[in-house]
Amino acid sequence: MDNDRSSRQQELVKHEEKQARIDQFLGYYLDRLFADWCDQPEQRKITLIARSPASPVARALIANADDLRAAGSHLRLLFAKLEPREALGDWFDFALSCRESEAGAKLEIRHIANPAMIDAHEQLVLGVEMSWTGDAMRRDPLSRDTIEVYDPCCDRTARESNLSFAGIWERSRPVPVRDQARARGGASATSSSSDGAPTPPLPGASGKPAGTNAATRH
Repeated sequence: MDNDRSSRQQELVKHEEKQARIDQFLGYYLDRLFADWCDQPEQRKITLIARSPASPVARALIANADDLRAAGSHLRLLFAKLEPREALGDWFDFALSCRESEAGAKLEIRHIANPAMIDAHEQLVLGVEMSWTGDAMRRDPLSRDTIEVYDPCCDRTARESNLSFAGIWERSRPVPVRDQARARGGASATSSSSDGAPTPPLPGASGKPAGTNAATRH
């Protein structure tokens, strides 16, 4: 039976408080994951749609990297922009650490190829019944207060959000996470290596959704 939608909470969140609020929501998920859901693989799946790796929702996730790795999480991330590179690099470092994860944590990243998808809303699904929805990706979450929706207990909402995610995922371009992680992992040692390969290029290197140009609206 589907969980009731009455758990949904709609709030106006100030831009400077966004990461902290999502971090609190994520902490509730992680507490439940370790306490009650550790033997349920579906609860370890996380999907994210975000404007960029610097979005507060993405920063909240990476801030909990140790717990996500220890839980054996399977993260699939969609970004409309692949900049700033420093924030994206944090995810490549996470992917590198997952290679040594006994819990089997995994990370996949894709770059949203369709510029029309910039109107889609940021969203996060944690397991099978927790979800969060933010503002449209064309708006900068770092500079705007936003109505956000938190739903801690509704598998129907989570399922619908994941259906939306799947539609965009199939039309998006894979980011070579393993290659980038290997390049970063060997960066400190390859200065003396004679066979170090160049870091593979990322799709949409300009940071704009693939297929956009200077005329793309803001």
